[in-house]
Amino acid sequence: MGTLKEVKTEDSPLALQLPSQAKLIAIVKQNFLWDQSKKGSNIEIYEGGTVALKKTDDEFESVLGNVCLSCGKYYWEVKIDLYVDDEDIHIGVAKADLNLYTRPPESDGFWGYTCSDGNKFGPGSGVEEYAEPARTGDVIGISLHYEGSSGMLTFLKNGKNFGVAFNNVPMNVHPAVSLFYCRAQVRLEYKL
Repeated sequence: MGTLKEVKTEDSPLALQLPSQAKLIAIVKQNFLWDQSKKGSNIEIYEGGTVALKKTDDEFESVLGNVCLSCGKYYWEVKIDLYVDDEDIHIGVAKADLNLYTRPPESDGFWGYTCSDGNKFGPGSGVEEYAEPARTGDVIGISLHYEGSSGMLTFLKNGKNFGVAFNNVPMNVHPAVSLFYCRAQVRLEYKL
């Protein structure tokens, strides 16, 4: 029979004084916000870092989350507060060195879902049919599950699971969204 024990972040495994046959299992909740230093210049971050708003429609601009995903299981949701027009919003994960001013399906470091048509896109795989479109008010769930050095990325819309979109997502990616039209806005609804 096991024992449930609360562990503080400063506790080391040795400080816990576990019996020699004990197994340490951790369940960790990790929150993230949109990163002020990893966003296009025309994206405004507000409400404590949970909302991203596009201020102009000059070009595609992305914003990354301030957490790096590299092992384990992750799930978060992005609510579309305002969808404006075609190819307006892309949601997924991206490498830290992503060009923040590139249309995501044309980048070499963004794996995602296009809200206008439900297509998926990723480096080396092009654009493929995948799911349903999403609009204002919809909540997009993102699940990333690492087994070894590659991750399986799955998208959901309002709880409906569309299955695995990619099974080759590398380690060290960040949550990401890309916005095009002025006033397009997304909100973190549920954090890691």
